Amino acid sequence: MAQRTCTYVVPGFHSDVVWLEDQRDYAVSLLGDMHQNLQILRVDPHYGVFLHELTYLKPYLDTHPEALPEVRRWIQEGRIGTGGSHSQPTETVIGGEGIVRNILYGRWYHEGVLGDQPWIYMPWDVFGHTAQLGQILRKSRFRGCIWSKDIRGALAVFWHLALDGEPLLFKRMGYWFPSSDPDTFLKAINDFFQEMRSLGFTADCRLDCVDFKPPTAWIAGRCDELARREHAVLISGIGHEQWFEHAFHQHEERTVSIPVTARDYEWHHQGTGLSRIELKIANRLAEQSLQQAEFFATVAHLLGAEYPDKALDKAWRQILFNQHHDGIAGPSCDRAFLDMMAGFREALELAHDVRTRSLRYICDQTDTAYTAPPPTVIALQVHNALNWSRTDAVRVTLRFPKPVSGFRIEDSQGNSVPCQLESPIPPRLPLREAEVTLLAKDIPPMGFRTYRVVETDVLPPAPQLIPGYTIENEYFRVTADPQLGGGLSSIVDKLAEREVLNLQAGPGNEIVALLEKADRAEPAWECYTLGPKWFSRDYAATVQAFQGPVQSRLVIRGEMRSCEREQVVTLTQGVRRIDFATQLQRYRGENELFVVTFPVNVQNAEPVFEERFGAITKRKSKGKLDFRFHQWRNYSECGARHACQWVDLSGAAWVRFTDDQQRPFGMCHLVTSHHPASVQAAYILQRALIRKGIPCTPVYDDFDAPRRLQLPVEDTILPFPNNPNEDLSLGMSFRVLISMNGDNTMLADLLGHLPKAQADRLRAILQEEQGIALVEDTFMPNGWQPLPVLVIAAKEAAALQAMVQQLAAQLEETACIALPTSANLVERPLPADDYGVALVNTGNVLNSVENDHTMVLFLMHTAAWGGTPWGQPDRLPFVFIPEHKTHLFRYSLYPHRGSWREAQVARVGWEVDNPLQTVQGMLHGGALPLDYSFLQADAAHAVLTALKPADNPTGRFESHPVDAESKGIIARLYDPTGFGDIVYLRWHTGIESAHQANLLEEPLQSLEVQQDAVSFRLDSFAVETFLLKPKPFTPKGGRRVLGATAEPVQPVYVRYWQHNLGADPIGYLPVAVSLRGEVKTGIHIAQGGVTINTLEVGVVNNLRDRNATGTVRLIVPEGWHTVPAEIPFDLPAGESQIWKVLLCFDTPRRTGVVRAQLEWDGQTYEDVLEVGREYFPEWEMDVERHALVVRLRNGTDDLIQGAVQVITPLETWGDAAGMYRLTAGSKHTQGFRLQPDERAEIRFEGEPPPGRGFIIVKVMAHGRVDYRMV
Repeated sequence: MAQRTCTYVVPGFHSDVVWLEDQRDYAVSLLGDMHQNLQILRVDPHYGVFLHELTYLKPYLDTHPEALPEVRRWIQEGRIGTGGSHSQPTETVIGGEGIVRNILYGRWYHEGVLGDQPWIYMPWDVFGHTAQLGQILRKSRFRGCIWSKDIRGALAVFWHLALDGEPLLFKRMGYWFPSSDPDTFLKAINDFFQEMRSLGFTADCRLDCVDFKPPTAWIAGRCDELARREHAVLISGIGHEQWFEHAFHQHEERTVSIPVTARDYEWHHQGTGLSRIELKIANRLAEQSLQQAEFFATVAHLLGAEYPDKALDKAWRQILFNQHHDGIAGPSCDRAFLDMMAGFREALELAHDVRTRSLRYICDQTDTAYTAPPPTVIALQVHNALNWSRTDAVRVTLRFPKPVSGFRIEDSQGNSVPCQLESPIPPRLPLREAEVTLLAKDIPPMGFRTYRVVETDVLPPAPQLIPGYTIENEYFRVTADPQLGGGLSSIVDKLAEREVLNLQAGPGNEIVALLEKADRAEPAWECYTLGPKWFSRDYAATVQAFQGPVQSRLVIRGEMRSCEREQVVTLTQGVRRIDFATQLQRYRGENELFVVTFPVNVQNAEPVFEERFGAITKRKSKGKLDFRFHQWRNYSECGARHACQWVDLSGAAWVRFTDDQQRPFGMCHLVTSHHPASVQAAYILQRALIRKGIPCTPVYDDFDAPRRLQLPVEDTILPFPNNPNEDLSLGMSFRVLISMNGDNTMLADLLGHLPKAQADRLRAILQEEQGIALVEDTFMPNGWQPLPVLVIAAKEAAALQAMVQQLAAQLEETACIALPTSANLVERPLPADDYGVALVNTGNVLNSVENDHTMVLFLMHTAAWGGTPWGQPDRLPFVFIPEHKTHLFRYSLYPHRGSWREAQVARVGWEVDNPLQTVQGMLHGGALPLDYSFLQADAAHAVLTALKPADNPTGRFESHPVDAESKGIIARLYDPTGFGDIVYLRWHTGIESAHQANLLEEPLQSLEVQQDAVSFRLDSFAVETFLLKPKPFTPKGGRRVLGATAEPVQPVYVRYWQHNLGADPIGYLPVAVSLRGEVKTGIHIAQGGVTINTLEVGVVNNLRDRNATGTVRLIVPEGWHTVPAEIPFDLPAGESQIWKVLLCFDTPRRTGVVRAQLEWDGQTYEDVLEVGREYFPEWEMDVERHALVVRLRNGTDDLIQGAVQVITPLETWGDAAGMYRLTAGSKHTQGFRLQPDERAEIRFEGEPPPGRGFIIVKVMAHGRVDYRMV
């Protein structure tokens, strides 16, 4: 009897927390969708639904206490599924830790609060995926993944190899489905099942979950009927998990053969790496500041301080909110952009505050008075948050306890430290403060070095203007040319004795403006240049050269298209790196895309882009400075790709010949026949290649056309045989043909169009038992360079297997395939350059390498947002173009010998993004020495990305304080090279015990501790987490608080999403109060009326480890009262309750505000219900000297409480903006409390944004918001 087949249909709705609308408006839709689905669950016992993102799930359950126990029960019954992540983040523009934390927060809620155990990851709508997604998921207890975007090269079902070479099962299908009526629905079920049947599967899965979709109404009440069909249609909230169980079972039973691929699936909506670039830069700053803050706070906590869990938890959740794929990507509406900028600023300021307090605490525990001579006035500590010793410049403002006429800086041994004065010398001494740059040498890993500032009669020298246009240090000599608009005419690598730039292709550090198509499709998602270009070389510029004892600088000033520009090029003594700061000042253009270019003198190389926790080869552009793409289409066939922190032009793996000729591998197509031996050979080779950072796309020589052409529809997105070169612009710059006994038809095609002599040589090699050769296929589409093709052939399966295993072993050991010179059939030189250049970014993630090896960093562009045409108001009462301001971009160039691996490019990227940190202290005793390292992670290449307590009480909804001494600390490291690494971990007080853990911080196996150290081997591109229990530190310092513990504006409005505030407030709403009900104030005739209404007050205890005990206070206007007036509660962990409350009108008054408040852990939480009218203040604003004044008036009859927020560009956020600071920051959010007819004036002190940048004032109260431009 034939096995019964089925399709699992998963109802649900996709959440875009911001996009064409803002958070508050989308919440109406998303909370309504959830509410409707729960209504069906209560009535139809066969219905199920998938509920996922915390940005709607937690708000709904916090304000609908009755639903919390129901949802838990339905999860246990298998009727509700969850996704195990916070949301669906934009993987290609955020850091690896962002993805890990997204999963952590999702699991803490879905598992810890709701009791689910999700094991299928669901990033449906994400624009491209990281090559390390599979590894991250495997190590987070996921067994499979479903994504939906039409990313070329995807298969309907496939194993995907992450960079460590290990597989995870993926299914690619739309999260949308034609379900408008039963006939359409059932036809689509049948059509899509044909592809699954053709692959051997007896089950399929479909998602009925399009954006903001309310339930498919006709399904309600018909689920049982659908399940009884011959081909069963099973409506299930966990249907995706049930399908994967089917797939795993059939795989184990060998009734299906699931293809394996190591393809790069990044390309989709590439413009999202550029649109609203401030979001990308702010995100990078926030991620790195937060990771530093965690490390320094962990150290301070183990020295005695209280760990700032609430502040860091809020900062992470705010970042996670913004990292949503329609958030940080840039296509959101103007309101949402402003709110995300405010959210990033909040996260940055929370992290900066924690880092500053933690560094001060560590300094206070240091014996800074030790050996300090009497003239010492300041102790200055320089801290390193990375796991290797570093030398770099540090810029700091010294504030003297008493005025001084001069000073010098010494190290702990009394040696003078190179230092230069940056602040102007005042006309009269003495000084109270001075800004200096010092050279901090050999700062210990994860530690600090203490310097002392000694009073003298002489100030440090300032940089001096020098003749000419050249600066140099021991590594580089850099020259700018005023005749080329200040572009760099030379970069000489003095040690390698070579010119870095290809001078024939133009100057280095050149700014280029490219005109874009104004009416291009989806402008905020894409780029579409039209051809016209404006080069900075064509604009007049001045060049000045300055030399100092620490840094030398070139300062270039000139005009540029639609703006002015200032470019600063910096060389630091002792640092092998060139740093750049470029300002586009007072920009006022439109439909322009700006890039900076470096044409480099590197031969025979391929671009390597940093990935999250790794690196991967991608392809160069077909042309030059031609960027046109839309969704998956690459119209100009360019190489615009996302780089995490750097792109390097060298190579990741090579075919190397005995005469020292070589060819780097590019993005590979591995082409085979359907013969199992050839397919197995391709698998062996692609696993070896991806472990060295070479993405591979295995394809059949017929592209599986005989099967695919019979299908009515398919989820697979592969080319067909009529265009085998279709993938050149997306995923192929190198081809491998694997042939057994001549069975590869594409090899026959190659032989047919090679030159005769070359074809004859190749045929001779193919006649051998085993044969291998490298050729170039010149039969390419117009404009493409010849494609390298490696031919691997054998007569028998065993011989093919043996040859491929040998090649894989060579790759594993050396990243090279070594071949005799006779195997090189390429008719041109293939020189081994043994040199590379890395371009390092600090948030400008979109990069490309052009066909002439010009390296391109995309700076910014203007674009209409969402569905609003350019120049029209978008969800705001005014036209808003955020790019109209002064922009600052920072990046670095790192020319080097050898490949990116030997040159430690990954570590250079981390150094640029993580500047050394300073803290100033007084002279005092302490338990720590002057120079110290807290954690030593001795390794050749490994990078530590996280060091934090293993305890996460706020995120886990637990009430106890962090205790890392008893519960341990988490250290996460990865191998950035693909060669693996041996790591020795040592904590400064010693290690009592150690465990290897997964990314969820759950211990897996114990590790041996020898001599207070733990050693382990990191595999190729492996990401590993370790749980270490440190030995106690004594004597401990005082238990100082290191971060914010409450919101700055009280009371906290529990429906925070209505104020577009992003994440839950500080504390994560562990206990939530809600107030609801429809209040009637009268009837439609004069006789009779309404004096009594019933309201509902709810309290939810989200805590998992304690009762929530307290009182809800009900506050009503004079002339009203409630019964009861107060509600005492004592809720067990995880429980919720609703109380009925009478609202009584004692007087004729029928307008006012009902408030429900409760106090918890130092904060007041409030929900409000307005009766009879809206309550919002009248307001206006004025600009005074160095201040913005907002004046408010309450013109209503009841109290209004709310807040005023000022939103400005990133460069105005003061010290929290770090390297992007252009002006001092100021307080940007203040609360107000206005009684009827009361007025208030709120002042915001500070400098205006440079370049006439935007100032937006936002007033929020009682769930309403209002935005105005200054």
